[in-house]
Amino acid sequence: AVRHQQQDPDERLLWRARVRRLRAEQIRDAMLSAGDGLWHQLGGPGVEQAVPRRAVYVNMFRNTTETFLHAFDAANGLRSVADRNTTTTPTQSLLLMNGNYALRRAEELADRLLQTRVTDAAALIDYAMRLTWGRGATDTELNRAATFLGVNAKQAATEVPRQQLCDLCHILFNSNEFLYLD
Repeated sequence: AVRHQQQDPDERLLWRARVRRLRAEQIRDAMLSAGDGLWHQLGGPGVEQAVPRRAVYVNMFRNTTETFLHAFDAANGLRSVADRNTTTTPTQSLLLMNGNYALRRAEELADRLLQTRVTDAAALIDYAMRLTWGRGATDTELNRAATFLGVNAKQAATEVPRQQLCDLCHILFNSNEFLYLD
C-alpha cells in the first residue's frame, strides 16, 4: 500500500479512488433518467430548466440561475471552469428533501414503477434500487423497504400504496448510494 501511495498520492487510480459526489448536472440527469423522463435528443437549441433534457442543454442566464443546479455547484456560465468546487451544505440537503424538483422526480419514478409488469413488491423494490442505485437490493434492504411501504415482500406490486412508494423513491434519491460514486 505504501508503494501505491507513492505512485498515486492523489488517489485517482483504481487501487483506492476517493468517494466522489456526482456533479450538479449528473444528479439532475440521473433523477430524470430514473423516472424515465429524460429526453434523449442530441443537439439543438438550449431549453428552459423545466424541460427534461440533459442539463448540458439548459439555458444559463446570469441573472436567473437554476436553483437545483446552482445549489450543487454548477458552473455559472460566465467563464470556463476546469475544476469546480464541490461543497456539501445544508441547503443541498434541504433542497433534496423539500425541493419541488426532487419531489417531482420521486413521483415520476413511483409512477414508472407502478406501470411496470413486475409481479410482487420485492421485485418492485429491487427494480427501484436498480434504477436509482445501479444495483439490486440486498435481503436486508428489501425487508426494510417492504416494512417502510407497509407491505409483505410477496404481496402483489399493485397493492403497494403510491404515496409510500413516492416516499421510498424520495429516500433513494437522497441516499449516499445515489449521490456518490464509490
